[in-house]
Amino acid sequence: MKNKEFGIRLHNLGMYSKGIHFRVKESKYLDISEEMFFITRGVDELIPTDENFKPITLDKRYTLHKRLDYLTVEGYIIFDNDTAKYYERNTMQNWKIAELGEFDDLKSIYKKMTKEKYEGLYLKALAYSVTDNSSPTEKSLVIKRVKAIGKDPEETNN
Repeated sequence: MKNKEFGIRLHNLGMYSKGIHFRVKESKYLDISEEMFFITRGVDELIPTDENFKPITLDKRYTLHKRLDYLTVEGYIIFDNDTAKYYERNTMQNWKIAELGEFDDLKSIYKKMTKEKYEGLYLKALAYSVTDNSSPTEKSLVIKRVKAIGKDPEETNN
């Protein structure tokens, strides 16, 4: 392991009486079993590894991220190829959208509902932020649950 990384072994991961410990979408990388292994990346991420602590994948979708803030956001999302940006209209903040949570579904909906390049699509959602070293603000937004998407309700009321 590299400097300042350490390994974590979770064992006895059988069923929990109130549901599953980890909710993982179908993945060719992860196989939920009795044990899971991770290495740290900084203080905010756990990377899945094999039992020898060699990373299985560096794909951020399969990394466990420390949530920083839960918030309800309301604004406009724009996709440009494989990246997304979000303008939160109440705080007038711009966010990079992390390729986690509902990212893939939002990208698909965006392509179906917009007609022009760089067209903003109204989105109200429950979200949280994560540390992101590739973002100028060092935080990115993860859309956890979509509450409304499509036409801006303020435009339809006028």
